[in-house]
Amino acid sequence: MKRIDNPLDAAMSQLEENPESTPLEIVAKLVTLVPVLAPLDALRDHFSTRTRINRIYEVLSVFKSEHEALQMECAQEKGRRAEIDAYLRSTKFIDTVVVAAEEAVRTANTEKIKRLARVVANGSDPLIEASDDDLPSFIRDVSQLSEVDLRTLEIIISTAGIWSLASYTPDETDGLLGQHLVRAAAEQKLQQDDFYSHAYRLVGFGLVLEAPSSTGRRMANDLRFLPTRRGRKLLALLQKRT
Repeated sequence: MKRIDNPLDAAMSQLEENPESTPLEIVAKLVTLVPVLAPLDALRDHFSTRTRINRIYEVLSVFKSEHEALQMECAQEKGRRAEIDAYLRSTKFIDTVVVAAEEAVRTANTEKIKRLARVVANGSDPLIEASDDDLPSFIRDVSQLSEVDLRTLEIIISTAGIWSLASYTPDETDGLLGQHLVRAAAEQKLQQDDFYSHAYRLVGFGLVLEAPSSTGRRMANDLRFLPTRRGRKLLALLQKRT
């Protein structure tokens, strides 16, 4: 099988040698007109060609490491390996890398850049839970989600276990679900109102849904949330193999 290392190394080398122009001149003019945007050095660094190239390079570098770890993990699984290789030769993969690069140049958050790369790498694995959404949509979500958003998603998934909205039947036996969620959040140093705030933010991304109570009433101290298939897939796409 033709290894991906050489084309990746070639792309990363080309990226370093042929940087594209950036909106630095526009930023400089804005700083002149609006002094509150100073200091210029910080903006110059954020919008500089070299910085933007470095961020794309980091995406490719982390992807390369994660992909090699995935290859080692499934070295003895011919079917899984074949699906991964086929995906890497597809236009879907190219589209995914392009979107990841676009999102990477917009952030100075190193950990977020690494997450984008992990989504690209893990997205080729057929064992990741299925979802009707394509990978670029997950990449755009990751670029917008905060650290606390992701911690909240982890709390909901780990607390809910195998439950989904389709299998969930509110009755007295699960009456403590809301309390379990709040307790788990507290263990992660997340206050109740902050937890609810981020949980509803995740609802907006389609990653979790609010679950009904046994009485049908919504109580401020017993709000319940369950992960969607999309939410489970996003968390799986963010797993770190290296």
